[in-house]
Amino acid sequence: MTSPSTVPPAVRRGRLAVCLLFGLYGVILGTWTARIPAVKQGLGLSDGQLSLGLLAFAAGAIIGMQAAGRLVDRYGTGRLLLPVALADGALLVSPAYAPSLAVLAACLLAFGITHGLLNITMNAAAVEVQRARQAPIMSSFHAVYSVGGFLGAAVGGVFAYAELGAAPTFLAVALVVAVTAVAAARLRLAPAEVPAAEAAERAPGGLRGVTFLGVLVFCCLVGEGRPRTGARCTCATAWAARRGSRRRRTPRSRS
Repeated sequence: MTSPSTVPPAVRRGRLAVCLLFGLYGVILGTWTARIPAVKQGLGLSDGQLSLGLLAFAAGAIIGMQAAGRLVDRYGTGRLLLPVALADGALLVSPAYAPSLAVLAACLLAFGITHGLLNITMNAAAVEVQRARQAPIMSSFHAVYSVGGFLGAAVGGVFAYAELGAAPTFLAVALVVAVTAVAAARLRLAPAEVPAAEAAERAPGGLRGVTFLGVLVFCCLVGEGRPRTGARCTCATAWAARRGSRRRRTPRSRS
């Protein structure tokens, strides 16, 4: 394990770059979740129609995650991080301009694909930084993601309080994402600075452990998806959207 005083500057910059990407990922998702009621109200969708759009986002995320592994193996995280992050920020804007449910579902499918791609790519980059750092620092990246989610939700709430629509919210966040992603790309680890994976990491026997962790994570997400938990998965965002839209329809009492 490398002590903090002996960490090379390139590794520190690489860690900062990945932290920025995890933060952007959380900001994008938090902003989208906070403005779901505005998108629903703008299109006049029912709860069932909205769930179809959110299902498209979830399906896209699964597709993106499945494809990301091969893309990372072929092109490396360095070539993918910047274009995928820029695409994720740009596609965040598209649901605000969807004129119908069908177009919204298509926009969310594309948004979900890039979001899934960014998820796997930035985690692969985090593994590279952790390997170069020679210390278990993965949890710090996911902590930054949580902070980004809070910030994104706060930004969405501020725009909603100002009675601004989803479009200006998403445009403002997309601009911040673009600037920050470019900065992160300049700080990332160069391919020559990434140590090779150890034999233990490449061992085929590790598949059993990965399968077990996958099942465990699936069970956790199913639990988080219950509406009463208020968690961040698709089921919870659908519930949040329903609550938000109902509050908007509730007439205020006059004194």
